[in-house]
Amino acid sequence: MGLITNPNENAEAERCREWAKNLRRKDVEIMVPSIADYELRREYIRFNSGVSIAELDRLIGIFGYIGITDAPCEKQRVLVDANETTEEICIVCINLTAT
Repeated sequence: MGLITNPNENAEAERCREWAKNLRRKDVEIMVPSIADYELRREYIRFNSGVSIAELDRLIGIFGYIGITDAPCEKQRVLVDANETTEEICIVCINLTAT
């Protein structure tokens, strides 16, 4: 989420934004976990980055928001234990409560 909400133009951030767009085009449900929102928002406030806060709010409006419960944490543990790829275990970008 940090790269996606990064207001600076750089290749890594652009690749991350394109990755998220491609997932959305494939009808992959993308949600922002509450812990990611909290951590990013805290840093953006610390750096007085209103542009990044606004972008985070915009993306939550598009992607959706999910509270952290045992279910997504357990799903991530199972995926990590199964040696799934980074894309499949991205806790920031995938609704881990989906079965």
